[in-house]
Amino acid sequence: MKKSGAAPVIIILSSLALLVFALILIFVVFPYFEESIATSASESITCSPMLYGFDVRHACSVANELQLLLENNKQQDIESFNVKVYGDRDVYESVTDKGITGFAVQKVYSSYDMEQIGKINKVAIYPILKSGGQVAQCSNMALEVKDLMECTAGCVTCKTQVGICDAAQQDDICEGLDILYGIGCRKACCFEYGLCCVEGGD
Repeated sequence: MKKSGAAPVIIILSSLALLVFALILIFVVFPYFEESIATSASESITCSPMLYGFDVRHACSVANELQLLLENNKQQDIESFNVKVYGDRDVYESVTDKGITGFAVQKVYSSYDMEQIGKINKVAIYPILKSGGQVAQCSNMALEVKDLMECTAGCVTCKTQVGICDAAQQDDICEGLDILYGIGCRKACCFEYGLCCVEGGD
């Protein structure tokens, strides 16, 4: 019985086809999926206190506006902040006008409706993060401010001369600022420069 020579040819062609398919998987398909996974991982946001964090150095209210002095205590940028104002009648939520880049202290502003909420009981502040096309509102990292004070204009001297505030903090005589330069000077130092702030808020 004579053997056909077609079988070895079919086997060889099948092997070549499998080899080509394997090469396509290795050099085209797999790298595409790896890149997609890496991109997704790099753009994902984790609301972790290990990566992001901030402190409230000073907070006060005036005429439907909150004035906040916030400090970013981590290297990662914070896009902005969500602010919830809890009143005895309602809750008002808004977003600050700016965030904080890297390690820095930044003055930010947020609005609220005084007629809507009534008397302010507390304010909750939490960071809004952004990476690539993703945005995360990290409510698990909220900080609360109670006994909110009214903002005062402070003294012009302190606002224009950071040296006065810095010297008072270095010499531990912040309590004398209001006596030497007028009522509101210490608050002005805290809000303008982050100096002579009372621990836990002013």
